[in-house]
Amino acid sequence: MEKLNIKGKHPHASKVAIRAWIHASHTILSFHNLPFDLYEWRFEILDLSKKTNSLGRGVGGVCSFRKKRIRLSTHAGRTLSHLGTIILHECIHAALGHIEQSEELIVSTLTARLKPDVAAMAQILIDGTYKRAAYLAHRQKGMGYPDEKPDRYNKEQWEIADGVKDKYHKRR
Repeated sequence: MEKLNIKGKHPHASKVAIRAWIHASHTILSFHNLPFDLYEWRFEILDLSKKTNSLGRGVGGVCSFRKKRIRLSTHAGRTLSHLGTIILHECIHAALGHIEQSEELIVSTLTARLKPDVAAMAQILIDGTYKRAAYLAHRQKGMGYPDEKPDRYNKEQWEIADGVKDKYHKRR
């Protein structure tokens, strides 16, 4: 099983929140045909306070497509919203890295447009982290789901209303 490769600790955000923003960013980009292989990338959290970008400004993050590495600064992202913006921004660079459309104006505009949806998805991931982890842990033998013979389906899967609507399906 592959896991995200995240090294370092951010002073203002948990690893769970950082993982949630990375996964939410990746999911939205992949859904819209801009995938990058998330598990080939390394995410590093370190002091980037002395670095400047091509615009002569301090950096909150750096994406190296060639090295498949995203660096996040410990000095940027004093709020989770700010750090989430940096994560999304660098993930967009990663997704566009092989295309010439990776200039800052394009990437920052895409960040602004996608951030509300990515933030909503990240919040869902953050809120249910340990509840879902418990559900998944209980799948192992002896942990909680009884071994019943013969095997059968749990009818609860059909009884839970999700409220998801498909506004793109055309009925004939």
